[in-house]
Amino acid sequence: MSEAPLSIEAIAHRFIDAFNRRDADALIALSDPEIEFHPTLLVGGRRVYHGHEGLRRWVSELGVATVQHQVRVREVRALDGDCLLVLSEVYLDGDLLSPAAMIAQLSADGRILEAQAYLSDEQLLTHLGLVPAHT
Repeated sequence: MSEAPLSIEAIAHRFIDAFNRRDADALIALSDPEIEFHPTLLVGGRRVYHGHEGLRRWVSELGVATVQHQVRVREVRALDGDCLLVLSEVYLDGDLLSPAAMIAQLSADGRILEAQAYLSDEQLLTHLGLVPAHT
């Protein structure tokens, strides 16, 4: 008996929780083997991480980074197609550092195929045409 697919809310919350714990295995469990991940400049420079090994390398780099921040999910929303939007906030030592967002495309089996993280609020992402205006 196969497991029911996760909701977009569950995928988003589990991904952020795995990030906050710096748990590469949990991130991989949610990700397609061909994932292309674009973290924010805060935690990834201008790098793109490819595949499960790329995620492992990113988490390893996070472990030695001087900035150890946490992300709190504010809202998860389905976008057109198989995409989701995670609106969140970044905290450093318990203090709000920045609004943040992640736009992720899901594969046919509900795993994250591509994700782009931003240190931005929804208004700017809408202005840039990256997400539709929310009604």
